[in-house]
Amino acid sequence: MSSDTFLSELKRHGRSRIELDECERIFQRAVLEARMDPDFGYARLGRTLDSLRHAGAIILPSASSKAAYERRATTLLPKWIKLPSEKTESPPFAIEWDIRLAPMVRGSSTDKLEKLSRIDAYLKRTSGERPGKIPVNCRSLHIFGDEKTLLRLVRNRDTGEISPTLRLDDLHCYVPYESFLVHDACAGSASNDILVIENAQSYHIFKQRNEAERRYRAVVFGGGAAFKSSIPALEDLVRKLDAGKVLYFGDIDVPGFDIPVTAIQNASKRSSGFTIVPHLDLYRECLSVGSPQAATYEDRYDPNAAWDRAVSAFTRQWLGDEELYARIAEMIRSGNRIAQEWVC
Repeated sequence: MSSDTFLSELKRHGRSRIELDECERIFQRAVLEARMDPDFGYARLGRTLDSLRHAGAIILPSASSKAAYERRATTLLPKWIKLPSEKTESPPFAIEWDIRLAPMVRGSSTDKLEKLSRIDAYLKRTSGERPGKIPVNCRSLHIFGDEKTLLRLVRNRDTGEISPTLRLDDLHCYVPYESFLVHDACAGSASNDILVIENAQSYHIFKQRNEAERRYRAVVFGGGAAFKSSIPALEDLVRKLDAGKVLYFGDIDVPGFDIPVTAIQNASKRSSGFTIVPHLDLYRECLSVGSPQAATYEDRYDPNAAWDRAVSAFTRQWLGDEELYARIAEMIRSGNRIAQEWVC
């Protein structure tokens, strides 16, 4: 998928500023092959953004602003991007705007003011009522006569934020989650825990084991980096199975720990009500039987710095085992990794 196609998808998003999480989702939907990259497409995304910046198609934060960048796995990425746009003078809309919309009106283009006026009409029409919550595309039809317009105004799909003063909750709708977790449930299991496995091959093995041993309530395929945005689906699964803990086991490398840290952060934002904990026995077994191999990161990537800055402190706290953490940290700082497939 060319950078031109990705740029078209960004423009269709409907906002001039796009946060990194949303940019990543758009990129992975548009560039399917990125999901198969060893680093889950982060390097490819970084190169594409650089290319679009050089072409003047997007605006990135200043390279000197370290706070405006964050490391995803092995790649330093901007926390936001902007699409250049020209604003026109706001026409004199004779509207007494809803207080939640007033901050959004100032400096808005004619097109945006038209959209805001339709939202304002909906808010006034439903004032004092409690309409049932429906999916965002359905509500968009009621407000705009088009099913996609409202979602394009949303800048954080996890929280439903349209602006600091307006959320989808105010419009009585929500964004249904798009990630469905592949899993294999087991009735009559010895425990009520769910086991999440990062990679497909390992998932296949653990699914077969659980069918025979009935150790876990369910075995779930995390899907690599896709697990970060699968928290809503995990919430439904935990509720459906009345599950207890969510155990996680992935590769022993920087991306392998970046996945659960981001997933845990997303779960915390949503107050999901369950905890994602490491399967310590599997990590110990992986270290014991696995053979470390050189980690293939980008040439410009310093594994020591990325480990120290990105996920080292989290991993130490998450594991809760100083000896295990020390062994993992020593191996990663030496530039090596161990694939979870060793535990098969």
